[in-house]
Amino acid sequence: MSSGRPCVAVIGLGLMGGCLARDLSALGWRVVAADRDPAALDAAIADGVVDEGFEAGGVAGGVLESVDVVVLATPVPAARELLPWLASVAPAGAVLTDLGSTKRSVLAAAGEAGLAARFVGGHPMAGDHRSGWGEARTGLFAGARVWLCHDGAEPRAVQRVAMLWSAVGASPREIDAAEHDQLVTWSSHLPQLMASTLGVVLGLANVGPSELGPGGRDATRLARSDAGLWAGIVMDNADLLVPCLEAFTAGLQDLRDRVEQGREEEVRALLEAGRAWAARPSHGPMTAAHDDAPGHRPARGVAGRDSSR
Repeated sequence: MSSGRPCVAVIGLGLMGGCLARDLSALGWRVVAADRDPAALDAAIADGVVDEGFEAGGVAGGVLESVDVVVLATPVPAARELLPWLASVAPAGAVLTDLGSTKRSVLAAAGEAGLAARFVGGHPMAGDHRSGWGEARTGLFAGARVWLCHDGAEPRAVQRVAMLWSAVGASPREIDAAEHDQLVTWSSHLPQLMASTLGVVLGLANVGPSELGPGGRDATRLARSDAGLWAGIVMDNADLLVPCLEAFTAGLQDLRDRVEQGREEEVRALLEAGRAWAARPSHGPMTAAHDDAPGHRPARGVAGRDSSR
């Protein structure tokens, strides 16, 4: 990291990129940014968060010359497409990272672009169903787990990305990319598809959001998420997601059989099993069990940090 004012380039000023830009700007970082929506970039500059804009995939001029970290806050397919361009324009000393929900394909793309030594994929376990610069705020990542994945990145690159996340109050943790993608398939992607499908089924039954009780609103909140963003995530992780969907489908079929056959005690047993799972102790955004699992290690440079906050 430069000895003066640190500088970050954020590509994508939606909710996640916008929140990170706001946090780092508030900490005194110089923030340069790009967004496909000129209005979002203009608003970020007018708000005093972004110091200067540039065109991602185009001529960056001298905007990127002093950048310490480049953050790809775009959907994973867009991040993969931008990596060859970044290989040609990012300063030699700059480290690159992303915020995508899957990690295997973007790490492969970074390797193909010759960036493996300085690319550290990131996935903050934080977010909201809302989107856009207008929803960006400070503090979204405070206390959140951030998974870091790389394929032989230099220690300085891992440390720099870990320090960025620690600066905004997050808890970075290294994990293998394949293990990460398997974990989030169950913990993030499956719940999203469950909520979206439930919304579709309720719609077919002519039940609108205003007719739901608190439980129904909780269960369908994720259905409001960005469809384009999630379609890309689903297809990028399809090989792991299909078995999850099959398992959930089997679980629904089992429940249907118990209900149809009047097996009340077995219905109750299933409900009790779900209740017992929900009552398991949790220590922040991810459980202590996840922290202690093989392959989950503190990111370099933050080994002494309390990672269960």
